[in-house]
Amino acid sequence: MRGTCTGIMAMRCCRSFRCSPPRTAIFSDHVFERRGVLHCTLQMGSRVVHCFVIHFGLFARSRARQAEALTEWIRAEVPPGAPLLIAGDFNDWQDALSQHLVEALAVHEVLDSARTFPALMPCLRMDRIYVRGFAVERAQVLRGISWARLSDHAPRGGRPVAARG
Repeated sequence: MRGTCTGIMAMRCCRSFRCSPPRTAIFSDHVFERRGVLHCTLQMGSRVVHCFVIHFGLFARSRARQAEALTEWIRAEVPPGAPLLIAGDFNDWQDALSQHLVEALAVHEVLDSARTFPALMPCLRMDRIYVRGFAVERAQVLRGISWARLSDHAPRGGRPVAARG
């Protein structure tokens, strides 16, 4: 069975760090697409990192509303300046959401030019990782037939390193 690479990587991350029980929210914008967000916290050394794993819709207006709802949720749940990770399938091949997220949440994108879709011959930037308060080493798009069998999106990965400041 094929799963989303973001979900697979999130589960792997939860095994690597002490993870709070995840909370989910439905971010569906209309009846034709089921979209959601998973939120948990990870213990990285002495700091708590808030993690949001997302899957946004196919339509630009839906994605914009979903990004705004995500921003509101993060502002309500995460202390300003706290370490933050947002990752997933943004379905944002036109890069319309990035500036909003960067400005509203003070995050930066990891691998900001990486193409992830379709997995076998990626030509579109659909998937993103945004972080705040820590760095990511050895960030890469994982390629090859084994990864392509898991999902139609190539997963992104990296190693989180000590929180800054």
